[in-house]
Amino acid sequence: MSMDKQANIPLETTARYQPLSDLDVNFYTRDIQTSILNFIVTRNHTPLLLGKSNVDTSISFEFEDGSIVRDDLTIKDGMNGILSYTLSDEMLRHTGKVTGQVDIAVKGKEDIVVERLFSFNISKMLIDNIDAETKLIHIKRFADLEKNITERYERMEQTFADGENLAQAVLDASEKGLDDLNTAKTQSLEELNASKANTLKEITDTGSNYTNQLNTVYNTMDEKINKFNSDVQAGGYVKSSATDNWQKYKLTKDDGTSKDLLQADLLNNEYLNTLTPGNYYVPGPVSSPSGSSGFLNVLQRSTVKVIVFQPYNKNNYYINRFYNNWNGWTDVLADMETTKGAQDKANKSLDDAKTYVDNNLQDTGWQDLPLMSGVEADTDLGPSVYRVKNGVCNIIFNVKMTVAKSETAFLTLPANVLPKYAFSFLARTDGNSGKNPVKCSYDVINKVFKIWQNNDNTINTGDFVYGQLTYIVG
Repeated sequence: MSMDKQANIPLETTARYQPLSDLDVNFYTRDIQTSILNFIVTRNHTPLLLGKSNVDTSISFEFEDGSIVRDDLTIKDGMNGILSYTLSDEMLRHTGKVTGQVDIAVKGKEDIVVERLFSFNISKMLIDNIDAETKLIHIKRFADLEKNITERYERMEQTFADGENLAQAVLDASEKGLDDLNTAKTQSLEELNASKANTLKEITDTGSNYTNQLNTVYNTMDEKINKFNSDVQAGGYVKSSATDNWQKYKLTKDDGTSKDLLQADLLNNEYLNTLTPGNYYVPGPVSSPSGSSGFLNVLQRSTVKVIVFQPYNKNNYYINRFYNNWNGWTDVLADMETTKGAQDKANKSLDDAKTYVDNNLQDTGWQDLPLMSGVEADTDLGPSVYRVKNGVCNIIFNVKMTVAKSETAFLTLPANVLPKYAFSFLARTDGNSGKNPVKCSYDVINKVFKIWQNNDNTINTGDFVYGQLTYIVG
């Protein structure tokens, strides 16, 4: 039957702030191999799928005495997002409050998720230094002793009832005991003498061997000391005095790679004050300028400090400076012009120029006017044509009225050569009194040119209208 003590801890994966979770869980120092923490990892209240092939899971503990432990978790039920960890015997010796945190890393990527903090307690057992087996043995032996004494007491009462038998038995036992003691004494003395002789021989032999070995070591060391002194004199070694001006501060690991900076809170100025010079890598920070992991370089001189942060997966370059106060993180490359950006701008300007030339700097040549119903071309007076050159449109029209109305739409042009604004202009007619000049206009809403008549301008069917106008294409 399982005797485990198991605590089930839900871990919701979210960016929302989650305060320290007190599990209200207590283990004892003698809960050996039975103190188990189960973590149910969810996101949006749905279990995360966990497997050894896609994630690495770890747990960190900080004990009340300052000890810190980091270890791997066991994937207990990957389909339901359950991780498990059993506290070791050594960890159970650190009594008091324990704070823990779980982190999950995606294999093959820099992605790391750090879950909420939680805490529990480890208490001392009442009988902390006696294991269960020993206590059971002691209890059983005491019961056996009590039973044995009771039986002997009953036998002694019976023996005293038979006084003579008891006295004789005591005398017999006394004599036999004396004989046994004398025999044992004689045998012991003989064995002690033999053991003494053997021991003295072993000591003598061992001492001789050690003396020979020490002499060999002494001779070897003497040779090495002489060789070392010769090499030093020949310049084969660097003396300690020669390293006085060497830099001995450790900026990186021994292999030259960046030192790890765990649980970094780079948006916290108080945390930045604690950083010492060096080259670091920040995996899964609590906060950072880009919100991701990256490399950190700390430079310091007296009260001046400069910190540079580069995300591992972006081309940003963040700097934070301190002189009396922190200036805040700045991405110095954010507004910098790049070769690609400059080329893109140049290409766009060229395309815009080409489009402008194509749309405005052109010559259509003379084209026939697309006349509308209400008028017809009168070629006897001349052609009805238009021409657009470099954004300027010239129109020559010679038409005869086929319908006389107060306003007659007589002309329209393609949309890309029409004027932008409405305007009025004058034209000539047959020359009869009361008809000249003819009032005309451009209707910007309907995008047509019109001929008007009123009390001062009586245009009739069959009258001729001719003229010329120039405007800038809109």
